[in-house]
Amino acid sequence: MSRLSLAEINRRIAGLEAKLNKKPKVKGASVLTSIDNAPNTYFLRRPTGLAGLDYHLGGGFPAGGLCYLSGPDGAGKTFLIYKTAAMCQKIYGDRATICIGCSEAAPDHFFMRKAGMQIEIPEKMMAERVQWRKDMGLPPFTKEELALLRSNNVGNVEILRGASGEEILKGVLDCFKDGCFDLIALDSVTACLPEADAGKTMDQNQKRAAAAGLVTKFFQHYLNATTGYSKCNLTTVLFSSQVRSNPKKSEVSAAIAKYVPEYAAAGAWAAKHGKLIDVLVKPGKSAWERMVEAPNQAALEELIEKYSKVKLKTTKKIKYEIVKGKAGTHEGIAGEFDFNFLDNDLQKNDPNIQLTNDHRDLIFEGMLKNVIRETEGKLSLHQPTPERPMIEGFAEIPGWQALIDAMKADASLELFVRRLVLAGGGVQCAFV
Repeated sequence: MSRLSLAEINRRIAGLEAKLNKKPKVKGASVLTSIDNAPNTYFLRRPTGLAGLDYHLGGGFPAGGLCYLSGPDGAGKTFLIYKTAAMCQKIYGDRATICIGCSEAAPDHFFMRKAGMQIEIPEKMMAERVQWRKDMGLPPFTKEELALLRSNNVGNVEILRGASGEEILKGVLDCFKDGCFDLIALDSVTACLPEADAGKTMDQNQKRAAAAGLVTKFFQHYLNATTGYSKCNLTTVLFSSQVRSNPKKSEVSAAIAKYVPEYAAAGAWAAKHGKLIDVLVKPGKSAWERMVEAPNQAALEELIEKYSKVKLKTTKKIKYEIVKGKAGTHEGIAGEFDFNFLDNDLQKNDPNIQLTNDHRDLIFEGMLKNVIRETEGKLSLHQPTPERPMIEGFAEIPGWQALIDAMKADASLELFVRRLVLAGGGVQCAFV
């Protein structure tokens, strides 16, 4: 059989496009189209603000797709959601649009602020904290602190709730299809149960199966909206999801067990294929635990010196691993970051104290990528080209703290440094 002529191929394809696109299920959608009419949205990323993690993610979570934050209780999944939301506010300012779905508990305003989100604390919650400080004999909030807590939200921050899993997931789907949000985060998808099962007494296996069935139905509708079938969508969706200990690890020999994953994912099979990236988050050991386990005095002194320098006396490590990677990421990459337990009750109840030192870590990452250099205590910024020439206007910065203070005062400078550091590591992406 002879090959069709180019004219005949073009005629047939044009006919198929006309036929398939004549009456799509969604008005105005294209079932079949040329590849140059189907742009990819993944170059745009939503960073977390954690320099190492963002580098491993290819700049952040991709726009126009759904990603998972998986892990056991207390691992840091909710914290990473709030961190990503905080960076959306920093990037877009008053134009930021964020939707946070709550299926397990009410939003934690003070924890959001400690993760960097710029939100207004409801007056009732303010009054409770003011009274608590008074009862405990602690110093009251200063006028500046009160003004900051009462400042308006940056951008639009919406909270999505529902009486059942169906209502919550339908809300997520409707918000995603609309396309007006930069970020939609559901914390957590594992807690979503169908309305018919929400009031029943069920064991864990039944609950997992019910939730998995509900999530499968969600993906059946979601995938139509994320492939560009009806329109280009730039909304990033983040789901947090519980994992459970992997029973197979105890069923094999010790020699094999070290190669078996510690945790097994919970949830729908459809989610395995529908998500672009899955980040497994695991709790690490605190600085104190690592000091107790130091093998000798020299190792102990080295740890003490390290943590006294960074002034995080009660840190723990949060570990992460990319267990599924698409859209410019790679599976199997692992890393960690410091999370600051606060030293005393006054710090714990000060919503303006951050739980991670993002600017310090950004400078450190920049030094690893050789775009930030230190000479005799002074910093300089360098182009991400192979020659690494110095950037005019960024020579002889008087130390780490000077650069940190400058980035805190000017969000555009911080974003410039973030893009520079990513480019220094070979990551190409956009934030806006």
